[in-house]
Amino acid sequence: MCPARPRIWLGIDFSGNHLQWRATNGARAVWIATVVEEHRTGLRVTDVRRVQELPGTAPPFARLAQFLREAPFAVAGIDAPFAPPAAHFPFTTRAALIEWIMALRCDPRPFPRGAELVGLLAPDLAPRGRHVFRATERLWRARGLNVRSVM
Repeated sequence: MCPARPRIWLGIDFSGNHLQWRATNGARAVWIATVVEEHRTGLRVTDVRRVQELPGTAPPFARLAQFLREAPFAVAGIDAPFAPPAAHFPFTTRAALIEWIMALRCDPRPFPRGAELVGLLAPDLAPRGRHVFRATERLWRARGLNVRSVM
């Protein structure tokens, strides 16, 4: 019997501060953690790196998008404003979401401002947004944890 393949989980601590996405100058607030779930050993952190350490020469945000397209992960959790509640999520795959985000014009920033995303994904909530919670936020709020809405 073949051993089960380990499942790979990614955790991405996203920064909405566009300055943290620079290729140089000590930007260090965007981190990616890789966790492997193995049958015998349980969960194990196998890698923690800054987005600037991803391979390639493209800007760090483009490197992250490429990494997410190619990495063999089972689950990725991103603390990011482009993770809207399901009712405002018009994509069927993560690749479609990444392609949509990458096609947005937002120079000189690597991604649009949160208010712009709300305006595109939920124009009825723009320009200031409203507290609309994702399933995970509703779960934790029901347990007494004060979480904020991404919208």
